[in-house]
Amino acid sequence: MTGWRVVLHRAQTVVLVLLLAVIAGREFFPVRSVYFDPVALFVTNTPRGDPVVLTLDRTIYRRFAGRFAVRVRSITTGSVVAECNISGAGAYLPDAVLPDPLYLAWLADQECADWIAHHPGVYTLGVTWWVDVPLLGEIAVTVESNLFEVTG
Repeated sequence: MTGWRVVLHRAQTVVLVLLLAVIAGREFFPVRSVYFDPVALFVTNTPRGDPVVLTLDRTIYRRFAGRFAVRVRSITTGSVVAECNISGAGAYLPDAVLPDPLYLAWLADQECADWIAHHPGVYTLGVTWWVDVPLLGEIAVTVESNLFEVTG
């Protein structure tokens, strides 16, 4: 296809997907294949006092406005031990690059990351993003990490 046909085809596809989503409802909108797909979240085991290091495999397909929240659950106690909420909205861009290494303090906040780094135990990390989809509003996308341990 030539340039203008590609643009027209993409525009028609977007309109069709949005129309189907409006008709079917937001719970059926394929946000993971149209806007944002957090495929996997891996957290390394960490000695007490060291920064918690993450690997986030995610794809941003198109620019969107969104927000996210981080939840840390203790497997040892079975309860949520930290809610690391980030307030406000941000722009997510397809060419955005994550820091290397990626620390929990970057994703959540320093206070939350410090608390976890200084409390030995087995944890899991969950991150929920709310993607603002035109005509549909916010749609939640969640990824859960592996079990990880803070030792010491």
